[in-house]
Amino acid sequence: MHAVVHVFTFREGLLARLAHDLRLRVEAFEITVGRGEVHGVFQASSLRVDGVAEGEQVDPDRLSAEDKAKIEQTVRTELLNAASHPRIELRAVLRESGSSRVLEGTLRLNGIEQPVQIPLLAAEGGTLSAELAIAPSRFGIKPYRAVGGAIRLRDRVVIRATAALADRDNLAALAASDEPLVFRPAPSAANS
Repeated sequence: MHAVVHVFTFREGLLARLAHDLRLRVEAFEITVGRGEVHGVFQASSLRVDGVAEGEQVDPDRLSAEDKAKIEQTVRTELLNAASHPRIELRAVLRESGSSRVLEGTLRLNGIEQPVQIPLLAAEGGTLSAELAIAPSRFGIKPYRAVGGAIRLRDRVVIRATAALADRDNLAALAASDEPLVFRPAPSAANS
């Protein structure tokens, strides 16, 4: 099955109007679901800039290819230290509380593990999404700064994963199954 994982970053600072909020996508990952557990492995070096984000809208053309490449290099080397910590890992179990479902577990990023709770949302048409807001500083990642700190990234990143299921009511069966289901990047992820 296929999924799309996006990462949203937010600008702030005195000259924030000169910078952009961004949407990036993770191009290499594998999320395994089964027996009520979720294990996700995401390659830190695989983040690619989709474009400038304004709410839910993304403009893929506002940044040049050179700017996108520079941002991706900065994310890999300065922020995520992908050479030393190539994998980002999520280990969680599915918990149900009434009609809501949440993943409870740990996220390992930059060599640091922190507890997380991720709400799961099932939408019409069998789409499942999960969204997690994290403070990169909790994982030892200093917020990116430029122009003497007048432009910087907010210490808040939103990670959103979306997958289409065969039918919208099979999440519980999927999570309880002895046969694990594996989600990988959708072939058209770059256009999503």
